[in-house]
Amino acid sequence: MAVARTHFILLIQPSEDSFSRSFSDFETIDELMEGITDIYDDYIKKAFPSKSNITYDLLSILKFVKGLRDISCLEYKQIQNMYIPHSKEWVAQELYKYLAKKHAEENRFNA
Repeated sequence: MAVARTHFILLIQPSEDSFSRSFSDFETIDELMEGITDIYDDYIKKAFPSKSNITYDLLSILKFVKGLRDISCLEYKQIQNMYIPHSKEWVAQELYKYLAKKHAEENRFNA
């Protein structure tokens, strides 16, 4: 049996400026969530350029996502042969689940 193929397109507009719009594509939801954390990492590095070691918590990244002018996602569903749109709220929920899972896995290996 063939595995259903997925694909995600992240659409983001950080500010009111329409020229700030961009998109990225990812093959898995984990890659998508990692891409969002990379965007936040870049934002933090630009906001605090003199700090070499920056840490943040789950609430900080969720606040960042919710504060963006727009962020949404299109998920390709092979069975329907179409992209399903997802809202900012969906992105935040999936990011929360991803980071909570990642944190639990890290703690399991550090115990």
